Amino acid sequence: MALIVIKCSRTGRNVSTEMATDQGAWDALPHSWSGAPFACPQCSEIHAWTKNDARIDGAWRSKANVALIAQ
Repeated sequence: MALIVIKCSRTGRNVSTEMATDQGAWDALPHSWSGAPFACPQCSEIHAWTKNDARIDGAWRSKANVALIAQ
């Protein structure tokens, strides 16, 4: 599983949405799919986002508690 990341609109840094998925499940989601809004660890604002705003990043693999998206 890889974490889903977005770019913080305030800092421009990549941040984890604390959601994870695999490539197959990610590809199956419609582009308009919305993930859960979350408190950004970079700027403390709540970020709402869609699949178009995000990407999966295997380098961000985590053993932390994350929400999983599966087919």
